[in-house]
Amino acid sequence: MRAAVAVLLVLFGGPAAFARPQDASADRLASACRDLEGNDPKRIFAAVQAIVQMGGASLPVIEARAKEAKGRLRDYLELAAEEIRSAPHLPGYPAVKRLSMKSSDRNVVELLADLRARTGAALSLDNLLEEEKLPEFPFEVKDATMLEAFDAICHAGNVTISMQNGQFMLFTGPYVDLPRFFYGHYFLRLGDFEIVKTVTFRKPATQTFNLQMEMVWDPAAAPLRFKPARIVEAVDDRGKSLVLPPSLPEPGAKKENNPSPDAEDSGPNTMLHLAAPSAAATKVSFVRGFATIVLPKSRASVAFPSPQPEQTGNAGDFQFKIVGVDSEHHLLRLTLTSKKYKPEVLSAMDVLSQVTLKDWEATSSAVDKSSWNEDALEIAVGYDPQRLRDGLARPPDGGPQPAIDKLEISVVTAVQEKRIPFEFRDLKIK
Repeated sequence: MRAAVAVLLVLFGGPAAFARPQDASADRLASACRDLEGNDPKRIFAAVQAIVQMGGASLPVIEARAKEAKGRLRDYLELAAEEIRSAPHLPGYPAVKRLSMKSSDRNVVELLADLRARTGAALSLDNLLEEEKLPEFPFEVKDATMLEAFDAICHAGNVTISMQNGQFMLFTGPYVDLPRFFYGHYFLRLGDFEIVKTVTFRKPATQTFNLQMEMVWDPAAAPLRFKPARIVEAVDDRGKSLVLPPSLPEPGAKKENNPSPDAEDSGPNTMLHLAAPSAAATKVSFVRGFATIVLPKSRASVAFPSPQPEQTGNAGDFQFKIVGVDSEHHLLRLTLTSKKYKPEVLSAMDVLSQVTLKDWEATSSAVDKSSWNEDALEIAVGYDPQRLRDGLARPPDGGPQPAIDKLEISVVTAVQEKRIPFEFRDLKIK
């Protein structure tokens, strides 16, 4: 009998082979929690993503651990659980991928074009093409997200990053090395800070410390709207907490039951409001919080292969009609109508687009809901053609322009909120 048991143990790999999946999840979670309790922000948020990748089967274990935890550990476990629960409701949301790049003899345009080819990121390089000679330089990143690699290339190539209408815009130098924080498809960076003194009659003067924060994102995961950031922890190097107490409504002020959604849209540039640091403080040791964005949850979409005027497409309660195709100016014009919604209501809805060109790349497209009448909402879709073969090029002005292979356009019918964490450390103020 003992011999038979020994044979079974050999065949099936011994006692470890009978370990339950829950035990493996618990081990992975314990390892990630050790990183969450550390002091390296990059490892902390890599651990959050590792927990998210454990998936729905591990959700009970994660939620149980979050209930036992406190402070920062609890916040990040709840964030990971929140991302797992929201994943089924964001089917078009791209997965976070990592890549490695190495080169010794390429310039910034060549590296960015390579990054674009690897990731499909909508990078507009027009302003860099005007430079006659860009220097080559050694470059390497390992296991980086698209945005981490993008920022590293811009840093090494002395390129300035900005965003306009949800699209990257790049300019030659100088790169400004601002405090920044990466999380998946987003990164946040700090700009100016100021100390503001407020004087109110019959009340003591107060001071606040305001930090300007900007969000940059991969256009494939573009937010529709932005909600005000929330500070969870902030401490200066003298140990003083810089978190402001909740503001109380003014006496006699009326509370709005249904505030306008537009009123709470803070945009990608927002101010972090903190209490003034101690007089002897030389830096903010850390500031931690969340920025909440609004993403599409469901859409009503129409695809137009080889779009031509008078083509129509229906999606649910909506109908799109193409009224003009202007290839020379890279523009399509459409109308949007609905039996359920009036044009004025349609104008407040989010409309998204994607343009595919024959033999060319459409690096970006943007929707302009320009006007409406009593019958329809008028929409303009602009796009930006580029191509990389022997070099990076755009179609010549006045010459043949690339044909449109397909237009995809959609109305956002429901939205989902997503919290983006941030953590900045050692911010010098003197």
